[in-house]
Amino acid sequence: MLDHLHQLREFMCAPRVMIQIISEIGTFFGKLTNVRMVNAMPDQQFSLLSVIISNLKPVFEKYGLNFSACAEAAGITSKELIDGNNLIDVAAFARMLETAAVRIGDPCFGLRCARDYPINSVSLLGYIIENAPTTQEAVEAMQRYLRLVIAPVYSSSRSQNGLYYWTVDFPRDFAAPRLQLDFFILAITIRRFRYAADPSWQLVQLDLPHEDPGCGKLGAEMLAPQINFNQPQVTLVLDEEKLNQKLHRGDPRLFNILKQHAENLLRQTPDPADVVDITRQQVKLMLSHETVDLETIALELSMSPRSLQQKLARHNTSFTAVLEDVRSELARYYLHETELPMIDIAYLLGFSETSAFTRAAPRWIGMTPLAFRRAGKK
Repeated sequence: MLDHLHQLREFMCAPRVMIQIISEIGTFFGKLTNVRMVNAMPDQQFSLLSVIISNLKPVFEKYGLNFSACAEAAGITSKELIDGNNLIDVAAFARMLETAAVRIGDPCFGLRCARDYPINSVSLLGYIIENAPTTQEAVEAMQRYLRLVIAPVYSSSRSQNGLYYWTVDFPRDFAAPRLQLDFFILAITIRRFRYAADPSWQLVQLDLPHEDPGCGKLGAEMLAPQINFNQPQVTLVLDEEKLNQKLHRGDPRLFNILKQHAENLLRQTPDPADVVDITRQQVKLMLSHETVDLETIALELSMSPRSLQQKLARHNTSFTAVLEDVRSELARYYLHETELPMIDIAYLLGFSETSAFTRAAPRWIGMTPLAFRRAGKK
C-alpha cells in the first residue's frame, strides 16, 4: 500500500504526468484499502469500516480479553470482520467496547485502546490528514470527510475569542452506551493530529456529554488538559493561533489529489433517508453561534431552502417545528442539568435577549424558565 504512495509522489515530481495521475486516480485508490464511502449503503444508517475494529484484536489480547467473544457479545460476527471494507453497525462497536470495559473493570478502556492502536494510515481520511499542509486544513478535512470512515456524523465549527470550537454529534436515535466509543474515536483523532504535527499537539479543552469516569491523568494525556463533563455535545476546542501551524508530513500536491478523490466519493452519497434528523442535528450544532434560519441550514445541507422545506413536509413537519423541537430539548437540559444563568441559556438557544427566551419557553415546557428550573430541583 505504501509503495503506491511512494510511486505517486515520484510521478508528481514530473508535471507532464499530472493529467495522467488525475485521470487514473480511481485506479490508484482502488489499490488502497478502506476508501469505500461508508454511507453509500442506505440500509445501514450508522456504520464504520470493519478494519478499524479488526485492528483492535492485539489490543484486546494485551489486556487479557477474548476479542472474538467481545465482538460476538455485541452482535459482530467473525465473518463480518474478515473483509476490512465491510460496514459494521457503530452501535454494535460501542457495545463491544463497553462490554470489554465492564469485563476488565476499567471505565477508561476506550482511552487505552486508542493509546495502543496502530496509528498508521488505514483509510483515505488518514492519508488526507497526514498530507495536509497545515493544522487548519487538516481539521477542515477531518470535519468534511469523517463520513468516509464513520457515518453519519454531524459536525460544525466556529471561532470566538481566539478559540476554535469544533462540535461533533451522533444521530439522535443512537441506541448504545457512548462513553468508550467517544473516548476511542476522540483519542485516535488527537493521536492522528499529533502524528501529523508533533507529539506536543493538544486541544485547549474538550467538552463531553458524559459523567466523569475518573480517568484523571490518562484523560489529560490522551484527550486534553481540561475536560468538561456533563455537556450537551462533544466539542473540541483549539487555540486559533495554532491553526496555521505547518504539519511536517504535509504534501500539498498529494493532499489536493486525495481531497479530489474524497469529493468524488461524497458526491456519490445518496439522499439521506432521515432529513428531519439531519436538519435537527445541524440546527443543534449551529444554534448558539450562527443565524439559524431556513436559508442558512439549507446551505449547510447543500440543498435549496425550497427543497429542504419540501423534504421536511414529506415527514409531516417544517423547519420552524424542527427549530422549536431543538430549542425545547436544549432548554430542558440547560435548566435541569446545569446552573447556567438565564442570559447564557438564552444565548445558547439563539436568542439575543433573555426576555425573548422567557416569552418563548412556555410553548415548549409549559411554564417560564425560572419555574421550570425550580420544579426540577424539588
